[in-house]
Amino acid sequence: MDFKLTDEQELIVDSYREYMESENWETYFHECDEAHEYPASLGEGPVRAGLRPDHASREPWRSGP
Repeated sequence: MDFKLTDEQELIVDSYREYMESENWETYFHECDEAHEYPASLGEGPVRAGLRPDHASREPWRSGP
């Protein structure tokens, strides 16, 4: 059985890696933790990059667009 990623899957992995390396997430998460805030940018960035559908970025406890 071949468990290698397809070219498309590799592109997705590379895109997520590039996105995660584009920000200083450690500082951002620390700031969110200190302020007791949900790290919304973590979900919004992949949507803007076309890696996730828009509905996936919404906070689960909120309704509507």
